[in-house]
Amino acid sequence: MSWRSLQIWLVILMLFCLVLVQGYQVFRDFQAQNECKTVLENSRGVISAQMATYLDLLENYKKAAYDDTRVDRIAEQQLLATESQLSALQAMASQNGVLIELASACK
Repeated sequence: MSWRSLQIWLVILMLFCLVLVQGYQVFRDFQAQNECKTVLENSRGVISAQMATYLDLLENYKKAAYDDTRVDRIAEQQLLATESQLSALQAMASQNGVLIELASACK
């Protein structure tokens, strides 16, 4: 085998290796995109459920603070407001965890 034919085979081998590496990268990108879609779909469900929780918290607060005849002092209303705010903040912290997961999966 001459030096010239060896060079041709080496070039062909290098091109084949480059095509394999590129194919692997495309496969990994496709796989990452599918993971991102899955996380996004899961987070949508969690976020919509938490929006319903926010609305329930607001409705429960209004009922407890304004519709309950036993609550007759501002201090009691403030306590109810604080409890509702704490619950909302806990739900927001949970939602932030979902968003951080989404951001890390879809970099």
